[in-house]
Amino acid sequence: MLSYPDGDRDRRALGIQRPVLDRVLLDHARACGVRVREKMRVLGVAVDGGA
Repeated sequence: MLSYPDGDRDRRALGIQRPVLDRVLLDHARACGVRVREKMRVLGVAVDGGA
């Protein structure tokens, strides 16, 4: 049983393999206009006009 420190409300978990989740997130980022480069080392993140 898992407990969460932020309250008693019901929670749900997503059970998905990590490579599948990564692919879905990358595909969504591409669809939103993000330039995605794979197999690259990331040294930092630049956000233009974002929150």
